[in-house]
Amino acid sequence: MSRSEAIESDVDLAYQAKLNGLEWPPFETRPAHDRVIRVALAASGKNKALTVSIRVKGPVGISDARAVADGEAARVVNKLAVVLNEPIGDPVRISEGWTIRGADGPQHHHVTSGSRVGVRAGGEAWVIRGPRAVEDLVIELEQVDLPDCDAELFRTLLSVDEVVAKFLALYVVIAGRLGDNRQRDVDDFIRTEYERKGQPVAESTPVRGDGRPGKSETVYTRLRNQIAHDRGVPLESTRAEMSQNMRGLIDLVKACLRDHPSARNVQ
Repeated sequence: MSRSEAIESDVDLAYQAKLNGLEWPPFETRPAHDRVIRVALAASGKNKALTVSIRVKGPVGISDARAVADGEAARVVNKLAVVLNEPIGDPVRISEGWTIRGADGPQHHHVTSGSRVGVRAGGEAWVIRGPRAVEDLVIELEQVDLPDCDAELFRTLLSVDEVVAKFLALYVVIAGRLGDNRQRDVDDFIRTEYERKGQPVAESTPVRGDGRPGKSETVYTRLRNQIAHDRGVPLESTRAEMSQNMRGLIDLVKACLRDHPSARNVQ
């Protein structure tokens, strides 16, 4: 069969992506592409992988089905990372199947790629128990309103392993989205977000080289500046504090992308 020859039946494609420490039974979510009639997600704590199953409506050429499903898989994985605040690997196509109706009756074709997502050992699985928790996940997934390119950016940032690099990358996104990369704008945004949640944000006042006090900084800007400038703070101490404040910074980036979305929405 040629790549462009139309398959009369629907085409089922499955993907896997690295996802550590989470587990839930299969559930369906609303497709984004009009040729996709089913999207289901399941997570395995044992395999430390997310499985995405996609059905593309026939008749359709296999190359077109792959292109549609590839885009749908990437889109739903990006949105899931926004909901979970957890790093998720790139989706890898692992199987595809369809039915051809011939003179001798229907012939079922199922092809596996032979590849599986490599995952790291260790870690405990968080099991989502009961229909209520899964229903909440479905609702949150369908409420993600970031442009596709921002959801992809967010997942990419979460996937950075090294603590200092990840913290600085997250901070830079906030500074860039606010316009002029000014730290006072970043701190004003952070203070506003904390006020919105009714929480205080930790702040401190640095001492300049001439002994005079500088401008008050939020903990996030202070940690950024301890890397960008020589303030005599050991790197390991800064790295440990960055790790402690990473969740807060991730939430701030998500809020910034929500309030200052990209004008470029990659389809």
